[in-house]
Amino acid sequence: MNNFSRRDVLKLSGAALGTMTIGPELTQANWCDAFPPLGGCDQNWYFKALAPFLPGEPLPKGEIRISFMGSSPVLRRARAGASVFVELGNGSNEQGEYDEAYNDCFVFDCGAGSSINYGAMAVQMSKMRKVFLTHLHGDHMNDLTQIYCFGPQQDAKSPLYVWGPSRPMVCDPDTGEQHEDGTLDFARHFREMNRWHTASQSFVGTRWNDAEGAGYDLFVTELNSKNYAHLSRDPWVAYHDRHRKVNISFFPAVHDRNGSISYKLEWNRMD
Repeated sequence: MNNFSRRDVLKLSGAALGTMTIGPELTQANWCDAFPPLGGCDQNWYFKALAPFLPGEPLPKGEIRISFMGSSPVLRRARAGASVFVELGNGSNEQGEYDEAYNDCFVFDCGAGSSINYGAMAVQMSKMRKVFLTHLHGDHMNDLTQIYCFGPQQDAKSPLYVWGPSRPMVCDPDTGEQHEDGTLDFARHFREMNRWHTASQSFVGTRWNDAEGAGYDLFVTELNSKNYAHLSRDPWVAYHDRHRKVNISFFPAVHDRNGSISYKLEWNRMD
């Protein structure tokens, strides 16, 4: 069995780049021979060589972790709807010491089945209270029901905050009336749809003693998907925390119809 150091791998990577730009010195065959422990030629050899991620693994201070919890509209046992989880190593306790419990965490979309992956990766419901929706396709927002309904029964005993696009200004071709299908419209019906559930769970505590709100409180920020000029700090800004130096902006996305948006998260780049 051949053992390779990090330096050896970097040398091979440099040789591969040289092959692409200079000549055929390193072929696919001898590249595959370089990694016999991984079963010969395998395009995923680098990822298989990485150390496995352990659920609940600590996030060092100053680092960022991005986890894809789902990326497919076609559901399988190993696939879930779109969702991306972002953790920032910026938490601090009352003594000013780094504390993961206070890290900023953001959920971008939460498609069907993605909440299963959050559970498998030991992500607490309390870390899933800021949800940013890119659009309202089912494979991007279906598991919001799971987060909303069952979070307060666990440790998510604080309000759920949701950001998403406004009405796309699409009108009915027959009546000329504007469709009521923005994020605020969605949230209003979403709250009504889940009222049976929340009312039946009234015997369970859904609020921390010192919390300003309860787990079934739902706050929605609608981002103007037509003019892209939001009424928050500046145009194009969805979320801004100057103290923690976190900024999330949004911009139009070409996806099926008017009204879809994308997000950009910036951290430690503000004055």
